[in-house]
Amino acid sequence: EKTGLYAEITAENKAAALADVAALKEKYEALTQAQKDFSEKYSLVGELKEKISAFEAQQTLKEAAEAVDALIAGIGRVENTSACKNKIDAARAAYDALSAEAKALVSGLSALEKAESDYAALQESSEGSESGSSSKADSGCGSSIGALGGLMATAVLAASAALAAKKKSDDK
Repeated sequence: EKTGLYAEITAENKAAALADVAALKEKYEALTQAQKDFSEKYSLVGELKEKISAFEAQQTLKEAAEAVDALIAGIGRVENTSACKNKIDAARAAYDALSAEAKALVSGLSALEKAESDYAALQESSEGSESGSSSKADSGCGSSIGALGGLMATAVLAASAALAAKKKSDDK
């Protein structure tokens, strides 16, 4: 049984599995109808295609979750600055855009929640005092504002990967 070689689709065997699907399909199409009627193995092609699709969907979810984890890790030390707030908001927006399956793969949710909480506490402690944010307005979360563009792009990529994964699962 050919699919026995592909009990699990991985990045290493995906290309070979796709090539086998194409070869099996070509051989099947060359059969006469009588031969097709007796063919028990063609159903294996469908099973293999399903395994490949499931692997691709899981990879998409994993990549989306990893992108969100990267945004969360990019927050760093929380400061009372607009740059820091933007990083926290970008990470939250990217997380919220994920499907439930992808959210389950995000390992940094507690760090994001802590950053949100810490930022809120800093905001509260600096209310009425202008010294909290005026001297560090552009240095938030331990890096320059220039990194914000990259973070926003990553957030957009994470959101689109999550939407693609959702569409793939909805198409089944």
